[in-house]
Parts: sequence; C-alpha cells; structure tokens
Amino acid sequence: MHATFTGVFKPGGKGWIASVEELPGANTQGTTLYALCYTTPRYCVEVIEAPG
Repeated sequence: MHATFTGVFKPGGKGWIASVEELPGANTQGTTLYALCYTTPRYCVEVIEAPG
C-alpha cells in the first residue's frame, strides 16, 4: 500500500519539530532538519501499524 502524507517542519527549541497533517498527534523532533527528514516517515509507519 502506498500513501502520501504532508509533513510540516518548524524550528523549535534546540532543533526542529515535525508534524504530519493526516495523522493527528504524530509529532516528532530532531536536532537537525536532515535527521527529521529521515525519521519522520519511519515514525508514520509506526503510528499507522500500532495496535488499536
């Protein structure tokens, strides 16, 4: 299955904050924008596959 999501990346605190518009509550943070571009899609998969 393939899905497209919209990531919103904002500077915050000591790094960056990412949220995904289509997954309420799916927020993550990282020290660099590069790190968030790597971890955010993986985090989305975890949120979607989480039980119940």
